[in-house]
Amino acid sequence: MKSFFIEPNARTTSNNGIIVEKYVFTHPCHAEEMHIHSSVEVLYITRGTLEIITNSSTFTLHAGELLLFKKYAIHAINVISDDGCEYYMVKFHMSILNDFTSAEYFYYYYAFLSLDGKSDNLVWHHNELAESRILTTMNEIIETYTNEGIYAFFELKLCVGAFILAMTQDYYNRSPEQLNSLTLNEAMARNIKKAIEFVNVNYDKPITAADAAKTIGLSYNYFSNCFSKATGKTFTQYLNKVRINQAKYQLLISEKPISIIAELVGFETPSYFAQEFRRQMGMTPSEFIKKHKRTRPLD
Repeated sequence: MKSFFIEPNARTTSNNGIIVEKYVFTHPCHAEEMHIHSSVEVLYITRGTLEIITNSSTFTLHAGELLLFKKYAIHAINVISDDGCEYYMVKFHMSILNDFTSAEYFYYYYAFLSLDGKSDNLVWHHNELAESRILTTMNEIIETYTNEGIYAFFELKLCVGAFILAMTQDYYNRSPEQLNSLTLNEAMARNIKKAIEFVNVNYDKPITAADAAKTIGLSYNYFSNCFSKATGKTFTQYLNKVRINQAKYQLLISEKPISIIAELVGFETPSYFAQEFRRQMGMTPSEFIKKHKRTRPLD
């Protein structure tokens, strides 16, 4: 039987989509069934042990450890310690980056939070947190997220911004090769940001790299080379990744036929959609539905 307590006034929601929640469980249980978010999600456990189940793996998370899920990561959470568990959940949308970074450096943060080319999650263990500012900034969120009044939202937003900065710095300090691969001049960085925004707004339309280049004001060849260098993907590969993420979400919340969903997210034919879905997900759309249909979209 599921038994938990959500602290009164523990949920803070803003127009920018910042949500902070505290969960206290008194005994082992299914804390969260399989679910999916369109936001980035961070879990920080302060007491007990959790079992985390993702689309591809199962692992444990202990008190004092922190977990980052990229958006559209499917996962479930189980409390497995006998005396229950306590943890905090912080959720935010990628659009928050627009408030804290310039176009020149936007993609450095975007690439980290997307965990491009990696698993759906990233874990910080005790010793790793002790060597960074991540835990300090997480504690600042915990101390301020229930505040009220005229300063409350501004205060929380600044704390979340500092938290994102601390995670990003720690990630690139530990993986300098990732940072080096993203070395962009200012003009190129601005163009990549524009391209990402163009895709996010128009992924459901029949757009091409030529359309993006024209919108940004670059030649096709120059734009294609810049985009591949910055992201490690061709424009089409990146576009298809965005479309498949949107399709995953739609397949779980909608009763529409697969062919209609394929069209809604921008694929010209159901067969191309099925081919690309299998390439990215390792299963067909039908197999995905069968495996995850009870998965709940939480935002």
